[in-house]
Amino acid sequence: MTPLTTAPALAQTKRDWLLPATLGMVAAHLTLVTLSVGLRADHVLLGAVLIGLGALGTRSERIRTSTLVLLPFWLTGVAYEAVHLLLPWRGAIHVGDLRAAELHLFGVTGADGQLQTLSAALQTHTHPALDVLTGAAYIAYLLVPIGLVIAWVWRRDDARASRLAWAFLAVNLVGFATQLLWPAAPPWYVDQYGLGPAVLDAAPSAAGAARFDAALGISYFAGFYSRNVNVFGAMPSLHVAYPVLAALASYRLGPRWFVPTAAFAALVGFSALYLNHHYLLDVLAGATLAALVYALVAALQRRFVTGGER
Repeated sequence: MTPLTTAPALAQTKRDWLLPATLGMVAAHLTLVTLSVGLRADHVLLGAVLIGLGALGTRSERIRTSTLVLLPFWLTGVAYEAVHLLLPWRGAIHVGDLRAAELHLFGVTGADGQLQTLSAALQTHTHPALDVLTGAAYIAYLLVPIGLVIAWVWRRDDARASRLAWAFLAVNLVGFATQLLWPAAPPWYVDQYGLGPAVLDAAPSAAGAARFDAALGISYFAGFYSRNVNVFGAMPSLHVAYPVLAALASYRLGPRWFVPTAAFAALVGFSALYLNHHYLLDVLAGATLAALVYALVAALQRRFVTGGER
């Protein structure tokens, strides 16, 4: 009689596919970036890390689980690179629609008696300390959700880490799709180029974040935004969506986790306006998108995955 397959053998069988899968994904990604934005050293480095985790995951169930939890962040990077290839087929660019809606809903009266957007009003009330604080928040916007996932993986809270990671990927996919279907100009673009026909070759700008660079004598944001593939990606604000996701994922852990993450999300929302990268409408849309996607991912996890919402 053929012996029954043992549990360790089943676990090993589950891990055997990990290395071939990571090799295939990395090969596809490197091909994509070579054809779109051009191959960079960081693409190769991240690919090597993923392959290394895939190799180690064939020997360790813990590493395999951790790799699968972190995988959505790598997939988000792949999706971001793919946006460059899809730009020729994006929808009609909306240069002044967001600004007009912003003035109607949230306009404030300036010193000259004219109605202006909140982001425009803030440009007349800048301060070096605020430049540094908001610039730092705009740097950390991505580090906070990734850091939380890594921390929860370390604490072996895989269900919570996985929920945030997959919600992060889903928010980006919806956000990228929205920005391609309904591309819209950010406030700094309108200030620089006006409300006329879209300038398709407009260079990306650090906008108010350039004040952070100037205050510290560095060129971080100048370099960061020089790699931006989509100038007309104001709506929704993914800068805001990410920390809102982190706050939502931290809510059930109590004030020690939730209060700082919620405060950081509020700071990033303010920074988006203060640095002239977004209108308030973009900020609200980013926060709403994060809430809806997180609720959906949490519901799917409760329905289909062991160890749901806690």
